[in-house]
Amino acid sequence: MIKAIRSFLQRFKAASGAISGTFRLIGGQLIPYKTDKITYIERGYAYNDILYCVINRIVEKAIVPSWAPYRIIDEKAYFQARAMLKDMATHGAANNGDFAKAIRMNQKAIVKLDDEALNDLIRYPNENDTWSDLQRAHFTYKLTTGDYFEAGWSSGSSGGLTPGTPRTLYTIAPQFMSILASDTLPLVAKGYLLQMGTEIPFTAEDILHERYFNPEWDIYGHQLYGMSPIKAYLRRLQRNNTGQTRNTKYAENGGADDIVYLDDPRLVGEDGFRLAIEQTSKMKKSFYEEQAGVNNAGKAVWSPFKLGNIKLTFSPKELMLLDQEKFDLTMAALLYNAPPVLFSTDASTYNNMENGERALVVNCAIPLNLSREASLNRKLQQIPRYKGKNIIISPDLSCYTELQANRKEQVEWLSKSLLPVYRWYEIQGEDRPEGMTDEMWNSIIVPTGTQLFSDLFVNANDLSQEMSRLQDQNLNDY
Repeated sequence: MIKAIRSFLQRFKAASGAISGTFRLIGGQLIPYKTDKITYIERGYAYNDILYCVINRIVEKAIVPSWAPYRIIDEKAYFQARAMLKDMATHGAANNGDFAKAIRMNQKAIVKLDDEALNDLIRYPNENDTWSDLQRAHFTYKLTTGDYFEAGWSSGSSGGLTPGTPRTLYTIAPQFMSILASDTLPLVAKGYLLQMGTEIPFTAEDILHERYFNPEWDIYGHQLYGMSPIKAYLRRLQRNNTGQTRNTKYAENGGADDIVYLDDPRLVGEDGFRLAIEQTSKMKKSFYEEQAGVNNAGKAVWSPFKLGNIKLTFSPKELMLLDQEKFDLTMAALLYNAPPVLFSTDASTYNNMENGERALVVNCAIPLNLSREASLNRKLQQIPRYKGKNIIISPDLSCYTELQANRKEQVEWLSKSLLPVYRWYEIQGEDRPEGMTDEMWNSIIVPTGTQLFSDLFVNANDLSQEMSRLQDQNLNDY
């Protein structure tokens, strides 16, 4: 059915000479070609300083973790740890205890694997890039265009750049990639085509494609491409770019801002016009000699005639361009779920920088890494050597010290809190000690010298035994 519809539309558009510039005719099939991704790069990330700053700040934080191959020894703990980390990102806040618990759970779930091939791949994925370089490219493309394409995964013959097993991995520019969709529902990618002067085909097995959700569905497969966050920001982006251009031209070629003229009713007729010209010339000279410049700031302008003024332009402040740029910056940060406080120049927000850094990690950096990890390991399972072996490539998220609790402040707070023992250990991110009884585990610690609540009371049996001992020694109970 889909094939018949495509064939009809293809013949109709070809007959009318109206094949869209966003399609390519490949093998008798109309293939979407996402030209808007070029716009997001050339007029967005590579052109607009606001978007560049926001995206770059997120990417710099996201590429911090080191990666290594591991073997999963406890699948339940492994997936629970990721569920906890995703839940932290969903709620937009970082609980130090939850993060520490997720990291401990993850450390118990996996053990480092001594695999020379994977270690070499992670160390230098290709002859030009380190792993951080490759990650930077992938994350930047995803945040800018909505997706990234990684070549080099094919385990067989391929027309791509790196046929064979994954000895090298490359990033492919998404603005020049076309996805060849299947003829069945749901549509899936059956191949890829890089179009840069020439056409380079890739098999579906050779490409790791990660994308954001795209609600724009059609029978050609536009939904197979990721939707760029910048698409929702596009009108604001265009206005911001126009405002920046206007400010630049204003600074370079603004010319005069005002017209100053003699507005005195006594200056009439030909004699009055001649006098006005003479006086204007003298007043102009006097102004630049006696009033203009830093040294004359605050002085008054004296004139024997009534003057008039006409404004020719409006300043950026009068046009509220500066306020608009601040709001554009805030919206750009919110576009990526990043804390706007990190991009503010307001000194009053500096106290919130620490919380902003934590939010950047939880809301932006960790989700990018977890998504990358899931996609990476899905492709790893297509390699016969690793399929079904519980072998993964994973980031070490414990590097994010922003989410580590301040121990000194934490202990001071706990020493003043009436909490059970198990909550102390949870908040401190520690495991239950071996041999600790349930009674001790659930006992309450009181603030006075970090003493057990149960120690404040005398056990009835102990009291009875002590009284019997005193009576045996003929001693009174005082």
